[in-house]
Amino acid sequence: MATTYYYTERGTKDMPMTKGDKQIVIHRDLVARLQSKWEERKVRLPQTNKTFNGFVNELLSDVIEKDEFLQKYAPALSLEGHSYNVLFIRDAKRKALAEIYRHDNKIKCALCNTFDCEHVHFALAVPEVAKLGLRNAS
Repeated sequence: MATTYYYTERGTKDMPMTKGDKQIVIHRDLVARLQSKWEERKVRLPQTNKTFNGFVNELLSDVIEKDEFLQKYAPALSLEGHSYNVLFIRDAKRKALAEIYRHDNKIKCALCNTFDCEHVHFALAVPEVAKLGLRNAS
């Protein structure tokens, strides 16, 4: 069973919840990673939300907006799944499955045999692309 962590900001009294608010549980290790990103971003970008809760809310909102953008930009494309080194992008327009993989530390589409196609662009916009281990490639 995973350890969970309830976050309450320092300096606040059990942050009051307003009607419609929901409380969520975030794993301890993820909270630590989020806090680290928040601290880094506050140093680089002064306009970063001053509260951790606000930062997490903005981050989640950005994820939803990116998903909605991808649905409008590439409605025929969807992520079907991934293995440790391949993303599978369903192309409904072509009725095909594009395999996206790392090649010479770049992302390549096996369907189009190129580094620059709509499948590669789509793959670069989804978080699962990090599972291809680009940073660890030689």
